[in-house]
Amino acid sequence: MRHWQRTIEMGNRCFINNELIDAREHYLHALALAQVLLERWHDAEEAVAAFVISHHNLGDLHLQLGQPEETVEYLCACHERLLRIGANARLNEDLRAAAVRHSRRTYVELLNFIGEHGTYPRTERLLSRQGSVELRPGLFATPQSMRYH
Repeated sequence: MRHWQRTIEMGNRCFINNELIDAREHYLHALALAQVLLERWHDAEEAVAAFVISHHNLGDLHLQLGQPEETVEYLCACHERLLRIGANARLNEDLRAAAVRHSRRTYVELLNFIGEHGTYPRTERLLSRQGSVELRPGLFATPQSMRYH
C-alpha cells in the first residue's frame, strides 16, 4: 500500500504543477496497483479507498484536460465495481461493507458531475438501474473537505 500511496502523491504533485501527462501516468499506475490490492489487501477500508481515489484522481485530471467523457468513464467504472463488490456474497464481509460505504460517496460524486456537466450515455444507463433522481445544479454539492485525493 505504501507504493500506491507514493505513486498517488507523485501524481498529485504533478497535477498541482500542471504536469498533466506525468500526473496521468502516475495515476494510471496507482489505479493498476489499487485494482490488484482491492480484494487482496488485509485492510478492506484502505483497499477500497485506494481504488476510489485512483479513479477519482483520473477523473479530475481528465476534467482538467477538458475531457469530461473520460471522467464519466472513471466515475462510472468505480461506482459500478463498488456495487458489484457490495452485492457479492462470496467476498469478505469487511470488503463488501467498505464498498457499500464508499459507493454512497461515489454516487454523490457522480450526481455532482452530472449536475455540473450533464448526462452521458453511461451515466444514464447506470442511474436508470439505480432509480430516478431529480437533478438540480448544486443539489449534491460535496464540501471540498469530503472530496477524494
